[in-house]
Order: sequence, then structure tokens, then C-alpha cells
Amino acid sequence: MKNILWRIAWILVGLALIGIGVFFISSPNANLVTLSVLIGIVMLINGIIDIVAYARYRKIMISPGWELAEGIITVIVALVILFNYWVAAAILPFIISVWVLFAGITRTVTSFDLRRVGISSWGWSLFLGIAEIVFAVLSFFNPFVTALTIGLLVGIFFIFQGVTAILKGIFSDKMVL
Repeated sequence: MKNILWRIAWILVGLALIGIGVFFISSPNANLVTLSVLIGIVMLINGIIDIVAYARYRKIMISPGWELAEGIITVIVALVILFNYWVAAAILPFIISVWVLFAGITRTVTSFDLRRVGISSWGWSLFLGIAEIVFAVLSFFNPFVTALTIGLLVGIFFIFQGVTAILKGIFSDKMVL
């Protein structure tokens, strides 16, 4: 029963992330403060779920340390955004770049673990991880363009995160990602 609840939670978080991603894409010129607060809330929820999943399933996880690290970093970044949203709005491109870079590295490392245990969809995880790393690096080197297109770029990233969360929900009967 608990496993079913976790699967449902991952799928619901994934759908919420995709929904917010679609919102950001459909309104890319939304106020940066509004974007900062929404991003902070979603990141906080996502990070807490990663940490709770680690605490409950670390013995059967493929990459538990990476999952915990991503959860902790996500919560820290979310709290920085939520408690300093005016400052966060000013440096949002950099904050997003750091988060996306770490998520991309985590996803890339985890994809090889997925391949090792025979999960056929490991290539998608690798593709998403590399795409996130490329996006983060481009954002670091061109923060002005990132600031102008933050809604679109954040929307795409949230959709990536949503797909990953849904896959965690779908495949959690075989493993905890």
C-alpha cells in the first residue's frame, strides 16, 4: 500500500511539474518575482520528496547518495529563493543554472546505473541529463539571454523534471530511482 502511495505521489508531482512547465512556456514574460516564488515552492516540494524517498528507500535505491544530495541542494536553493525572492528574481538565471547543472549531473550518473541494472529506458535519462547540463552551461555563459527567456527555459526544465518524476512513479515497483 505504501509503495502505491509513493508511486501516486511521484506521478502527481510529475504532473504538477509538467503543468507548471507548460504555464511558464505559455507565459514566458511573467514577472520574475512571481516566477521566483512559484519556482521556490515547487523546488521545495520536489526536494522534500527526494529526501523522504532517500530516508525510506535508501537500501534499495540505485544511487541513494545522489538522490539525497539532489534533495538537499534543491531544498536549500528553494529556501534561498522563497526567503529572498526579490534578490532571487535578480539572480534567478544563475540560481536556475546551478540547479539545472546539478540535476543534469545527477540524472546522467543515474542513467548509467539504470543501464547497469537493465532498465531499457536508461537512454532517455541520459539524454535528459546531458540536455540539462548543456542548458546550464549555456545559461552560465549568457545570463542576459537566460533572463530574457527564463519562462521558456524554466518551463522546459520543469517538464524534464516532471517526466523524471512520472518515470519514478511508473518504475518504482522495480526500483526506487
